Amino acid sequence: MKKRLKIKLTFFYIILFFFMLLFWYYISTFCGIYRNTQLKLFKATLITFIITMFFPFIFCMLIALTRKIALKKKSRFLFKISKFLHHF
Repeated sequence: MKKRLKIKLTFFYIILFFFMLLFWYYISTFCGIYRNTQLKLFKATLITFIITMFFPFIFCMLIALTRKIALKKKSRFLFKISKFLHHF
């Protein structure tokens, strides 16, 4: 089982590296052709990165607070809600 997992992970990282090189080439040629869009592309990438990091953080905080309140109040209902939210 360890050997299969090692093979799968190696294959995954090889494919990941290949796609990263492909995307890097695509972005560099895009910015090379459209020089005036480099700043807009950087801003859009930064905003997207912040949003994708911010929303999961808020969602996890909501789950953690719900569980904390459920444990403090000894409420099974709130704990079940937090477990339900955890699956999303």
